Amino acid sequence: MMTSSQGLADEDSVMPEPLKKLILMSQRIRKRQRIFILSILLVFLSLVGLTIFSIGSWQQHLLDRSRLRTQEAATRLAESFSSNLSAMIQMHMRDLQFMTSLPTGELSPDLLRRFNNMHPWLAGVSCRSGDGSHKPPLAVDYPQDFNRLLSDGVNAWKGGVDRPFVDRKGLLHIPLRIFAFSVQPSGKGFYRTCQADLFFGNQHASASPEHAHMLLLLDGRHHVLAQWMNGHWQQAEDIPAAWTAHLEIPVRDTPWTMQVRWNSQPLPDLQHLLDRLDIWTVLLLATESGLALAALIWMYRRFVESRYQRAHQALHEMVDEAHDINEMYMGLVQLSVLGTGALAAYVAVPDEKQGTLPVIAASARKPGLAEILWQLPLSLDPENLPWGQLLPSLAYRLQCRVSPRTPHISGMMTKAIAAYPQLRGFREVIAWPVMTESAPIPVAIFVLEITRLTRWLFGRNLIAHWESLLHDLERYQEKMQALRDKEHLLQTDVLTGLPNRSHFTTLVSNSLNTASEAQPLFGLALLDMDMFNEVNTSFSSLEADQCLQEIACQLQGVLPQSDDILARVGGDEFGLFIKLNDTDHAISISEGILKAVQNAARKVLDSTLSTSIGWAMFPADGQDVYTLMAQADEALAEAKRQGGNAFKFFGGEVARRAKQRLWVRRDFPGALQKGDIRFFLQPKADMLEGCLTGVEMLARWCPAHAHWIGPGKFMPYVEENAHLVRLLGRWALEEAARLRARMQSEGLELQVSLNIGAKHFLDPAFMQDIEQLCPDGNGLTLEITETASVTGRKSARPVMEWCQIRGFKLSMDDFGTGYSSLLSVARLRFNELKLDQSFIRAFREDIASFGVAGASHLLSELTDCDLVAEGVATPDELYLWLKLGGRYIQGYLLSPPLPENAFFTWRACLIPPVLRSVRTVGLQDMASLWQEIHS
Repeated sequence: MMTSSQGLADEDSVMPEPLKKLILMSQRIRKRQRIFILSILLVFLSLVGLTIFSIGSWQQHLLDRSRLRTQEAATRLAESFSSNLSAMIQMHMRDLQFMTSLPTGELSPDLLRRFNNMHPWLAGVSCRSGDGSHKPPLAVDYPQDFNRLLSDGVNAWKGGVDRPFVDRKGLLHIPLRIFAFSVQPSGKGFYRTCQADLFFGNQHASASPEHAHMLLLLDGRHHVLAQWMNGHWQQAEDIPAAWTAHLEIPVRDTPWTMQVRWNSQPLPDLQHLLDRLDIWTVLLLATESGLALAALIWMYRRFVESRYQRAHQALHEMVDEAHDINEMYMGLVQLSVLGTGALAAYVAVPDEKQGTLPVIAASARKPGLAEILWQLPLSLDPENLPWGQLLPSLAYRLQCRVSPRTPHISGMMTKAIAAYPQLRGFREVIAWPVMTESAPIPVAIFVLEITRLTRWLFGRNLIAHWESLLHDLERYQEKMQALRDKEHLLQTDVLTGLPNRSHFTTLVSNSLNTASEAQPLFGLALLDMDMFNEVNTSFSSLEADQCLQEIACQLQGVLPQSDDILARVGGDEFGLFIKLNDTDHAISISEGILKAVQNAARKVLDSTLSTSIGWAMFPADGQDVYTLMAQADEALAEAKRQGGNAFKFFGGEVARRAKQRLWVRRDFPGALQKGDIRFFLQPKADMLEGCLTGVEMLARWCPAHAHWIGPGKFMPYVEENAHLVRLLGRWALEEAARLRARMQSEGLELQVSLNIGAKHFLDPAFMQDIEQLCPDGNGLTLEITETASVTGRKSARPVMEWCQIRGFKLSMDDFGTGYSSLLSVARLRFNELKLDQSFIRAFREDIASFGVAGASHLLSELTDCDLVAEGVATPDELYLWLKLGGRYIQGYLLSPPLPENAFFTWRACLIPPVLRSVRTVGLQDMASLWQEIHS
C-alpha cells in the first residue's frame, strides 16, 4: 500500500501496463474527438454558409424575376396603349376623311347623328362646308398631314389632333380635326371641315392587378398631357419618388410618347414571400445549429462510451495481471482519472476494529489533491462529525450508492472543506460500496468525483457505466479466489497430490531461470514403471492407485532436499528435478528410487515392481525444460530397451541415436522429394533352374555431392514413424511400377519385390495408395516387414486378399524371427517366405538354426510357398542349403545390392556355379508322410 501520493506524473512509475495502453488509447480518442469536433463545426459552418447563400440567391432570383416580369408587363401595357391609341386615331381620322369627301347633298344632319351613335368611342361629330373664296385655318396644335390619302387628285386633306384632356369619368378626350379642300371643274374651290372627340379609356388595356403599380404618361414634347393609373385616366400629377423605373414607346403617327413608370420596390405579395423566406432561413439555421449541437453531443457520448469500453477491457487486463487486491484498487483509481476523465477517485477499505475507513488508493488531476485524499480521516462512527457522515461512511452503512443529493450532505461537506480547503469544489461526488457474495458487509468503498457537465450529459448512463465497472470488479474479486483454487487443482495431480506435468514444466523452468553459477548442476529424471499394465490387469484399479500413491510417498522420502521437485507427469510416469553434486550423486539417487518403487509394490501389492529411469543434466544436455525432458525420455527409452529396472543417462550412444532420429525425421521427407532416396537392386535366384527369378528393391540415401548412406543409419528410425513409412512406401510403389516397365521393355520376366512396412500396410490409406500409384500388381511382390504387427489384426487378411486379387504376390520378410512368424504363416496366405539370414549364417554350427532351416523348408512345401534363403554369402552355405532341399537364394554370393544400371549391365554374370552334385535328404520323407495322412 502506498503511503503518499503525487500528481499524475508521479503515478507513471507505478502505473500498470494495461492502464498505460488505455491512456495512450484515450489520447488517440481525444485527438480523434477534436478532429470530429472540428469536422462537425466545419460542416456546420459550410451548411450555414450554403444556406445563407442559397436563400440569398433565391431571394435575388425572385427579385430579378419580379423586376423582369414587371418590366415585361409594363412594356406590354405601354405597347398596348400606344398601338390602340394610334389605331383608333387612324381609324376615326379615316372616317372623318370619308365624311369630308361626301357630296353636300349626302352629308345630312341625320347621317351625322347616325354616325355619332354608331361609334361608341366618338362624340360630338360635326361638319361644316364653304366655298373656296377663303380657307379657314385648322385650329389644331399638332397638325397631321393627310395628303397621302388623296385618291382622285381633286381633294386635298389636312387634319390632326388637338390637345387631349381628361373628363370626370376618367376618360381621355382626344379632339380630332380634318379639313378637306377640293377644286370644281368650274374652277371654284370648295372646303369642308369635320371634327369629333375620341374617347380613350381603360377598355383599351387590361386593368389586372399586375398593372396596379404601373403609371402611364401621355407625353407630348416632354410635357405630360395625361396619366393612366389603376384603370382610369387623370390629369397629370406628381410622380412618386419611388417610381424610378420607366421606359418610353412613341405613339405612331402622333407627336406623343407613351411613357410607363412603375415602382422598383417588390410587390406586397413578393415582399411577403421574401419575409417568409427570411423566417424560414432563421428556422433552418436554428435547425442546423440544433443538429450540429446534437451531433456534437452524440459524438461526445460515443467517444465517452468508447473510453468506458476501453476502461472495461483495461480493468479485465489489470485483474489478470494484479498480484494483490490493493494493486488492483490502485489501478482502478488511476483508470478512473486517467482513462475515463474523472476529476478524482479513491478507494477506502473499512477497518471495523479501528472504526475507520482508511484510504488505500487515490488519484486526482489537481496536483496535491491525491495527497489530501490519502489523509482523509474517514470514520465508520456516525457520531464522528463530519467524517462519519460523509459519502463513504454513508455508502458503507447503507450498502448502496450515495451522491450529494442524499440529505444532510451539504452541511457535512462544508465542515470537511473547512478542515481541508483543497476539497472545495467537491460537489459532484458519488460513492459506491464494493460487495461480494462471501462478505455480508462492503469490502471497500469507491468514491468518484466528476464534472457536472458530464453528469448532466450522461446521467443514468454514466452511473450504469461505473456500476458495471464495479460489478466487474466485484465478480473478479470472487473469481480470483475461485481461480486460485482452480489453478491449484489444475497444477496438482488429484491421486498423489504431486504437481502435474504442466506445473512440473513451469516449476522446472522457473528453477532454471533462477539458477546461479554457484549451483551449476541439475538433474531431470523421468521414471516409468515397468510392465505396470500387468498391475492394472492383475489387481484392481483401487490397488493400482494405492500403489501409485505409495510410490509417490516413497519417492518423496528419497529426495535429499526440500526444494527438489517431484511430479506425476503421466499415468505411471513420474518426473524428478533435483540439485546434484556430481554424477555419482545421481547414481545414488537412482538406486534409491529403484528400491523405493520395489518397497512400495511389496507394501501395497505384496508383489514385485520395477522402474526404468532416464536422466538429463543441466546445463550439459540442455538449457530449457522441454529439451531436458525430451533427452530424459530418450534415456528412459534406452533403459526400457535393455530390459528395465535400470537407469540411463543421456549421452554417448543414447545421444547419438536421438540425434540420428531427429536428423531422419527432419531431413528424410525432403530427401524423398528431391529424389535422394534411391533403390538398389539385389537379385534372387532359382539354383535348380540356374536363373534369376527376381530382384528386391533396397533403399539407399544418396545425398547430392555426398557419400551414400546405408539403410542401417536411417531405416530403423523411419520404421518408427508411421508417416515416414508411408512416404517411403508410396515412393517404392512408384519406382516398382517404373522398374517393372523397364524389365518388360528389355524382355526380362523378373519379379520385382519392394518392402512395405506393417504401419503402412495396416493404414486405411494403403489401398488408396495402391489404386493411385500402382493398381496393377502383376510382376510385383510386396515384402511385409514387422510381420508380428500384422499377425492378429483382423483387417490384415482382407487387405492381403485384395492385393492378391490385383496381381500382387505377398512375401513374409525375416521369417523365423519374432514370436508370431509361425502363427502368421498359419493364419495368413503368403506366396513367399524369406528365411532370415541369421539362420543361414548359423545353421552350419548351431543345431537349432539347422532345425529351423529344415522345418522352414518343410513348411514352405506344405503351404505351397517359395522359401528364399537370405544372406547366402559362401559356397558352403549354398551347398548346405541345397542339401536341405532349398532352391531359392538371395545374398552376396549372387550379388550385393547394385545400382539399377549396374544390375542391368551385369545381370547375366550373377548366377554362381554349383561345383559339386547335391543330393537332398530327409525332408521328402516328411512330405510323404503328410500326403499319406491326407490321402
